[in-house]
Amino acid sequence: MRKIFSLAFLLVASPLFAQAEGYDFYVNKNYSGEEIGSQEKPFRTIKDAVSKAEQSRKGLRRIFISNGEYVEDAVISDSVKLFGESKEETVLQVPSLSTIRLAGDNRLKDLTIAGGAIALTINGNAIVENCIIKDAKKKGIEIIEGKSLVAIKNSLITNNGGKGVYIQKGNSILLTNNTVAYNRGEGFDIRQNISGVIAENEISNNTESGIEVLTGASDLLIKKNTVRNNLANGIANQSYPEIPETGKIKLFENILTQNGKYGIYCGAPSGGDHANTYFSESIVLDSNINNNNKGKPVSGSCHFGRQTNDYIQNIASDVEKITTKAVDLQEQFDKTESQIDAKISSGSNISTKINATSLLNKIFIGFNEEEILHLQAANDELVQGIEILSDISNNSNRDSMRTSVANLAQDAKKEISANDVVLRKSKRSNTLFWLTRKIASFFN
Repeated sequence: MRKIFSLAFLLVASPLFAQAEGYDFYVNKNYSGEEIGSQEKPFRTIKDAVSKAEQSRKGLRRIFISNGEYVEDAVISDSVKLFGESKEETVLQVPSLSTIRLAGDNRLKDLTIAGGAIALTINGNAIVENCIIKDAKKKGIEIIEGKSLVAIKNSLITNNGGKGVYIQKGNSILLTNNTVAYNRGEGFDIRQNISGVIAENEISNNTESGIEVLTGASDLLIKKNTVRNNLANGIANQSYPEIPETGKIKLFENILTQNGKYGIYCGAPSGGDHANTYFSESIVLDSNINNNNKGKPVSGSCHFGRQTNDYIQNIASDVEKITTKAVDLQEQFDKTESQIDAKISSGSNISTKINATSLLNKIFIGFNEEEILHLQAANDELVQGIEILSDISNNSNRDSMRTSVANLAQDAKKEISANDVVLRKSKRSNTLFWLTRKIASFFN
């Protein structure tokens, strides 16, 4: 509890978290003139901004995009984060055979991504927030097999030629407050060995099931979704003989209405034959509402009548707490990384300037006291940043997060040590040549 309080306090109270300025990149397709990526002289293409951002430290790869239609199929490199001016009017129009690909540790906010074979392909940790994903020939979003943490929040995923969101095995997900509608496939198609939360989404008018889950080895809480008017089932739970592990799937307070088949379905599409208790060992239902589906509220193949208290206890999970905490820590790390990297860059620039002071200036003028104070302040704030990183690491159970924290903390410590050398040298020199400067001042 102390660590969690400490982290929250530092994030609010620390001066480290004043907005870092001067390190962001800007894009405006309507600009004409010299392009350097600043707010006054932005790039005209996202590709150019990404290419420039790749040269910066990971925390300094934020790109702000003005309204307009950008016809691009960019690979969004590691740690690059894109922010649109408005989600309806900042449009990335993807060529018909291509995709926007996220390489890892990315963030998209307030953007439309339209078209392409697959509009958005995610191949690493990512947060997609307040976006529109539409009009792809195939899938709207595909999350590649791996161990990524992906959050998709407050977004519209619509009118895609296949599945709305396709999540391959092994990933952790947080899908909340999205509208997933009018896709020619499942709304959410979730493969095996997935953990996470699907909550408070509106899933409607898709040509397959609203949510399809491959049950094996998955740990999912599916709660408070409205799943309606999908051509097949509301929620379809599936299994394959080659994936024999049971899952931990909790369906809680979902509204399932006017779907073309069952409200909740269980089955083995490839004809595999599981034991009659497979689904009752893997899925628990709690307070779901089934109205006006063409089939029964729950298919008989689920065999929930055979469910025992032991099965229910085994399905119990802390996945909601684990997943939401992981996403919160990822967002806190992103913010901390941005601010620490800004301090590392500014401290390095100040040190370079101090080291360039000529011998005559050292003797007769001295090192600039204001620059010395700024360098000391940068070091003090880096120390605070390291403390925040320590709290993030202590609260995380993800190895990848701990590795990222350790690498960033090491960089911050190296910068502090290098700055300390410059500070000691400049202060010693100012003390040594104090009398010389005093005498020189009489002649000014």
